[in-house]
Amino acid sequence: VNNGHKHILLFFPGYPWQELAYSQTYVADNNNLMVYSYPLSKVVIDYGFLYLVYLVAAYAYFSKVHETKQKGIELANAISNATKDELTGLSNRKVFREEVLKRRLRSAPYSVIAIDGDRLKRINDKYGHHVGDEVLVIVANAMRKVFRSSDYLVRTRGDEFVAILPDCNFGNANALAKKLQNLVQDNPLKKMGVEASVSTGIAIAEENESLQDVIMR
Repeated sequence: VNNGHKHILLFFPGYPWQELAYSQTYVADNNNLMVYSYPLSKVVIDYGFLYLVYLVAAYAYFSKVHETKQKGIELANAISNATKDELTGLSNRKVFREEVLKRRLRSAPYSVIAIDGDRLKRINDKYGHHVGDEVLVIVANAMRKVFRSSDYLVRTRGDEFVAILPDCNFGNANALAKKLQNLVQDNPLKKMGVEASVSTGIAIAEENESLQDVIMR
């Protein structure tokens, strides 16, 4: 009481740093003044466990998100690896079963270039299989340089390859086949006397013709 006026202080004893508090003043009437003081340390002490729970939950959530993302990447890599040829990095025959490829070929006309490595058995016998493998890699790299990134480049078996070219007519396919042949012949192994070359065949898909039939033709 001060000069007949009552100052009533509401506070929470037992908490440190009382000076760091949220304060609110209420005027009841001309003679009564109420001050409400809520120390910030009370929030930390009384509800600290909630922050801990929140941090644990947030950590668990983001860990799960990261784990799910990693599994998605691993699954995508596994699917990609399942359709990739280990030696050349081109697609393997499994790509023929993919729905994406089937839909793409149904929606537009396409050309197929069958590519066959020449004299690979002779190269293997004379220089060794490691040189033969290098020839296959040279063919694959030449295919990547010649054809579009949207084309499907496949190693079907041994020294046999296929290039599937959507929206490509016979004239363009023929020009690309010749460019590929020239690029394969002009390779670093030529200086060693290794004659790497490919033979090619071209077919244009007809209406309602399956991919396998086009490749065989």
